[in-house]
Amino acid sequence: MGTYTLSYGYYDAYYKKAQRVRTLIVEDFKEVFKKVDVIAGPTMPVTAMKLGESEKYPFFGELMDVLTEPTSIAGLPAMSIPVGLDSNSLPVGMQLIGSQFDEEILFNLAYQFEKETDFFGIIKKGIARYKD
Repeated sequence: MGTYTLSYGYYDAYYKKAQRVRTLIVEDFKEVFKKVDVIAGPTMPVTAMKLGESEKYPFFGELMDVLTEPTSIAGLPAMSIPVGLDSNSLPVGMQLIGSQFDEEILFNLAYQFEKETDFFGIIKKGIARYKD
């Protein structure tokens, strides 16, 4: 799509506007990281579905990426870690976002979270489930 847009004279209409929006997103994150070291939030707007259930919804993937896409657009490091289970025993994820080139703080925070919570037993339960 990008090649088509650039090659057929839509540069000003689409590409240039998209770059302006990207710049606004980058600037917003820069302002936030003047006040905080890490942003923590949900990975997805809903908890996990059972295996295969998302196939019923054609736009499921696009809708579930809404919380992770801004970090990619801004070129920021981010990681998702398990933080619990919902009422159906399906995993819930937390996204950690760091400022540019500050991956180390994300790894350290995730490691500390794992040590303090053992990811609330999710990892051990998941391993046990696959061994059965």
